[in-house]
Amino acid sequence: MPGSAAEPVGLWTMGQLYTTPLTPPANLLTPGRCASRAAYNTTMSKLITEMDALVARLQDAREVDWFEGGGDPEWTSPAELPGGGWRPVAQATPVDFRGLAHALEVTVHPDAVTWYSRWWAGQLDAEADEGEVHLIQLWNPQDFESLVANLIGHALNKRRSKAEFSVFFATTEEDSELFLSIDNASGAVVLESPLDPPIREVAPDLATFLARLRAPG
Repeated sequence: MPGSAAEPVGLWTMGQLYTTPLTPPANLLTPGRCASRAAYNTTMSKLITEMDALVARLQDAREVDWFEGGGDPEWTSPAELPGGGWRPVAQATPVDFRGLAHALEVTVHPDAVTWYSRWWAGQLDAEADEGEVHLIQLWNPQDFESLVANLIGHALNKRRSKAEFSVFFATTEEDSELFLSIDNASGAVVLESPLDPPIREVAPDLATFLARLRAPG
């Protein structure tokens, strides 16, 4: 789970701060309550398209279609390549968030489910106008178990601070404790610090946010 309480600093804190809680839109699309199955499929298709496009941009900037990392015999991943390095690979059996949803008595936002259930991969490093973005991915099924445990702890902290549940998916600068989450009610991408309500909205949804990311440097 991203760090402990810290003072917001840097470009990531620029913008309108929240003065009232986020209000979910009336037509919020989730697997259990969507305006129509066609609308839900269109929304998820847009997100998957932006996810794939982001990986392509990051690979193009490197001039290779793989990323450094891996090689630990005690922490292997389906994403690892025989010659070294790794490449995002589709999860043959997508991870299942129903256990988390049952434990927290919530419906996990479909953007969060799609984000974590599409690939096995390592961390993806990108950049936004506000600064660094280090996108969290799942390396293997054991990594998913750790994610669920961290999200439960995150949810309990949210409840103690009377803030709405969110699903974190990225960190910012290495010396910052600010992180990026998907607001579970609205689907908006929000900037957060530990134990506090969201600082501000960064994008109306994950697909829109991913579309403006670029390779570092």
